[in-house]
Amino acid sequence: MSKEKLNNDNVFLEGDSMEKVYKTMTSVGVVNVVMGIILIVAGIGIGVSIITGGGRLFANRNKVIF
Repeated sequence: MSKEKLNNDNVFLEGDSMEKVYKTMTSVGVVNVVMGIILIVAGIGIGVSIITGGGRLFANRNKVIF
């Protein structure tokens, strides 16, 4: 196997490739943190709206006629 083929197959032999891997891992980590924060905020918002809706139904249960 030639040295050029070995360098193309093994990403970790080149310094530039390690920098690309590090930058990719950093950007993926940032995206994961941002998505986690968005999901937490959305979950809290949905939970509050469900509790509020349930409270309104419970408060007006005497007005419901079947």
